[in-house]
Order: sequence, then C-alpha cells, then structure tokens
Amino acid sequence: MTLPQSNNLLPVAYLVRVQGTPAGPFTVEVVGLPELRATADTREAAIEQVQILLNQRIASGELVVVTPDGNGAAPQSSGRRFAGHSKDDPDFDQYVEEIRRFREQADQQQCSSSSSTPTT
Repeated sequence: MTLPQSNNLLPVAYLVRVQGTPAGPFTVEVVGLPELRATADTREAAIEQVQILLNQRIASGELVVVTPDGNGAAPQSSGRRFAGHSKDDPDFDQYVEEIRRFREQADQQQCSSSSSTPTT
C-alpha cells in the first residue's frame, strides 16, 4: 500500500480496520473516518479501494495534515532539513570517503567476530 504524501513529502499514514471472514467479503474502514469505507471480495481489494478514497480526499484538500503549532503542514524531518547543506564544501568528498572506510572496517570486524560454523 502506497502511503499518501503531505505537501513537504513526509509520509502520512492512516490506521484502517479490516473486518471479514476468510471466505469474504471484507470491509475496510479508516479509523476515525467511518465514511471512508469499502467492501470487496478480497482483503487486498478492499484496502486498495479505501486507499483510493483516502487519496481522493487528500487531493481534494478535504484531508490535510495539521500540527500542534497550527501551520497546517507536518514539520520537516531532521534529515530533510539539512539535505544539501554541504554541497559546496571542498572537504565533502573526503568526508564521505572516511565514512565509507569506517563502515567497511566495521563490517570486517563484525564478520571476523562471527563464526561460519553451525552450532546446531
């Protein structure tokens, strides 16, 4: 299931309730939004129909992300806030290479400390 995106590309997730029997039909309802409900022969089809309804409501502006500060959009994730901040740093490539070497050494240490002999 693809999650809808808010205006600043943070994922927005909705909890859905799935009801039905193994033989079907299945009814899926967005928790807190009982008007967003779909019934289908399979669980997956019902979930997909509710996803379509959610995307339509988001696209139309009927559903929006609201935060406690009232700005009407979710805050940026800390990673996105700093994306590209080092693009003009002349030492950036060297920094990335040091990270690569560190990770390679850490992987080698982890592999050498593990045994490939089965313990069963």
